[in-house]
Amino acid sequence: MEVKSKVKLFDHQLKYVNNLNGSIAFVGGYGCGKTYSSTLRVMNLIKKRVKQKIQPKIMIMSLTYDILKKVNIQEFVSFLNKYKIKYTYNRNDNMIKLLNKKFNKAFIYFTSSQKPENIVALTLTDVIIDEIDVLPKKIAELLFKKVVGRLRGCEDPTIALSSTPEGINSHLYKLIYEDKKINHIITVESYKNLYSPIKFLWSMVYIYGVNAPKDVPNKLLERYNDRFKKPKKYYKRFDYYLKKHSSPLLQQYFQAKFVNIVGDVAIYGFDRKKNVVKSVGNYHLKNRIIYIGIDFNVDPFTISIATPVRWDHDGLVSKIRFIDEIHIENKCNNAITVKKTYTEIIIEALLNKYPNEFYARKQETYNVNDQYYSISAYADMSGRIGLGKRQTSASLTDIQIIKTYGISIIGSRNPLVKDRLASTNMAFLNEKVEVCEKCKYLIRDFEKVEVLKNGDINKKSDSSLTHMLDGASYMIHSLFKLNKPAKWKTS
Repeated sequence: MEVKSKVKLFDHQLKYVNNLNGSIAFVGGYGCGKTYSSTLRVMNLIKKRVKQKIQPKIMIMSLTYDILKKVNIQEFVSFLNKYKIKYTYNRNDNMIKLLNKKFNKAFIYFTSSQKPENIVALTLTDVIIDEIDVLPKKIAELLFKKVVGRLRGCEDPTIALSSTPEGINSHLYKLIYEDKKINHIITVESYKNLYSPIKFLWSMVYIYGVNAPKDVPNKLLERYNDRFKKPKKYYKRFDYYLKKHSSPLLQQYFQAKFVNIVGDVAIYGFDRKKNVVKSVGNYHLKNRIIYIGIDFNVDPFTISIATPVRWDHDGLVSKIRFIDEIHIENKCNNAITVKKTYTEIIIEALLNKYPNEFYARKQETYNVNDQYYSISAYADMSGRIGLGKRQTSASLTDIQIIKTYGISIIGSRNPLVKDRLASTNMAFLNEKVEVCEKCKYLIRDFEKVEVLKNGDINKKSDSSLTHMLDGASYMIHSLFKLNKPAKWKTS
């Protein structure tokens, strides 16, 4: 009996499911239907191998075992149960064996793609690698080589790569357009999956687009409600809004385009005309709230200082303004001279300008009638042991030193560099961040810091750069983090 899906497949899914020759790449935006398509592809591959009188040995790979169990294995097991296909599931080895003779005792292996060096002693007929572009480039390169070396279970093995693109410097781009190792390419936007809820789709436009409204536009909603009868009109209306709110991240994660996000300038979203203001303003004097971004470097040691200037209806900060900066060069080794750590020196410089109640009491300058600042720090959470000589014998980390001054620490671990740069760029593009023109070192970093091809910040081209950007981007990412849209399931 032939197994067929009861859910209607779209053209892009059918191409991926039925093209069973050589290598194929399914490049799609979030939610376009890649995972379900992979399940059906496996079943078609089994059918092909059975006709060839070959035992199917298929490997499905994803980023982590947790994702495999919650998404890939769960999807595959649900399919088998739905169509009453008998199988055994070895949870320890993450392996499924189909028991029915007509499937020729097919084996399906589920493996993490994080450690390609562990792919040994296997003979496979077919492989599917999910989200290969999310892997670091070196790991993705090794993974592809290792997998190809295992495809010796038949004369015509296949390898399928399904992923959301991660830019023109990714390994998937290299395989497709530079090495020419992929025979077939399918590219599809998120909204081409007509089963996707409109709120899910629009949440991506709102998160990754520029100045997109939070609610779905009425004209788009009208087209969505009639999408199965008139899909072309629905696509055309969606294209209009994608063009209107276009950004590199929206093109990448929604429209499945390989975009040069990693260009020469790290903060491509920063624009002096849009993001720089002349006046410091009096917001900090009214709300008495100070945010600081700090990256623990010795020379120079820097702090970027911001204050919230707008909140949304839910009481969350929706806009900030950088009002000041502290830039201390330590060529004369100040920390040794005054027997304090560099962290203590710069924090005290901050508190002399923007005192909190804790510091005022410590300095014995507290006045019950004075208004003090509430200060939160967004810092490099790897905060090492404070540099410089201390008057006490205790060794404290930079983070611990900051806490001794009554300053709150926000966060517990550092985000990925690419994630905080993406958040920072989108915050500038959506005009959620302003910078006072007096912050000359911060503006210089926003305009001049470069990134390498692997997405990391270039810290070697100019040693005076990157320090301000690092601290500020910790803050911006925490306040305006680009959270992925909520997961959804097709009913």
